[in-house]
Amino acid sequence: MGRVIDTISITDDLRQRVPGLDVPFKGNGLQVILDFKENTDMSGTTGKRATILRPDGSATTWIIAGSVVRHGVPAIFFEGMLAADVPRLSEITW
Repeated sequence: MGRVIDTISITDDLRQRVPGLDVPFKGNGLQVILDFKENTDMSGTTGKRATILRPDGSATTWIIAGSVVRHGVPAIFFEGMLAADVPRLSEITW
């Protein structure tokens, strides 16, 4: 449903180094910033299984731990994920 345009590693260390950081997700993992091909409803995505198709053709599945739309920019969060697990330009469906 979306193409990965960027990722942000969310860790306890980041939260401690940047007081007041407004991160809408709990735990450590990866916030994945998406670009949708079409208007996609983000409600109800938490807990759904997402398939990630990487640019190299490999695929993996993860459970979406949270989602948010801020300033019109959609993002989903995967707990325990690393940036290497979902490179930019990957396609994510759920």
